[in-house]
Amino acid sequence: AIAKDFKASGFDMLFRVPVDRGLGDATKVEALTMKCVTDFAFPQSHRQQVERQGDTVRLKLKRDFSTGRAEPLSEEDQTKYTQATSSLQSDKPPIRKLAARLAGDETDPVVVAGRLQKWVFENLKTTYNKNASTALRVLKNRAGDCTESALLFVALARSVGIPAREVGGVMFADEDEPYFAWHAWAEIHDGKQWLSVDPAWDEVLVDATHIKLGEGREDLGWIAVIGNLKFQVVEVQHRDE
Repeated sequence: AIAKDFKASGFDMLFRVPVDRGLGDATKVEALTMKCVTDFAFPQSHRQQVERQGDTVRLKLKRDFSTGRAEPLSEEDQTKYTQATSSLQSDKPPIRKLAARLAGDETDPVVVAGRLQKWVFENLKTTYNKNASTALRVLKNRAGDCTESALLFVALARSVGIPAREVGGVMFADEDEPYFAWHAWAEIHDGKQWLSVDPAWDEVLVDATHIKLGEGREDLGWIAVIGNLKFQVVEVQHRDE
């Protein structure tokens, strides 16, 4: 929401990260290694490995996957990521009823997350003119961009007891003039680990062009550095290769 308060031209300049070559269809990118010069501390995870040598960072990204390792949440985090908030109104009847209907009798969190994100993807009209700061408003508008999609998805997931959080970062956006653009998606915890879901792109287990920069709406440290980033592709692997 803060990011979208920028004037259109400023937003466009600030939230684009140029890259030295195209990557093809982002949804088919299985693995991606890139370099950049920055002192920004990229978050690390099973799918986003960060190697630093001096001021050069090497990012090794993979399509999200199950590690097979159990990393359960603490009781504190379980509560934190399932509770309703002023913007994530997972306790409100319209949110609860929709999520319960979509989940049905399914108990697998990943399958349920797939149903929730599919509904968001298919029922929200993509537009930049319907900014909303609450999940209820997004549901009422049935419109928005990636931030609204992520906001509604997280509220739906929390309403059926799935730990979920919003994620901010960049992903590959344009082949003709290659760049990464600011983007928002989500993560769920399936009882073993955090896994990514992108309702704006209809992806459960996101492709390797999603680069995570922060979590939640308060984690905005990346704003100060993203405008100075430039990526250099080292290696890219596609699904059909």
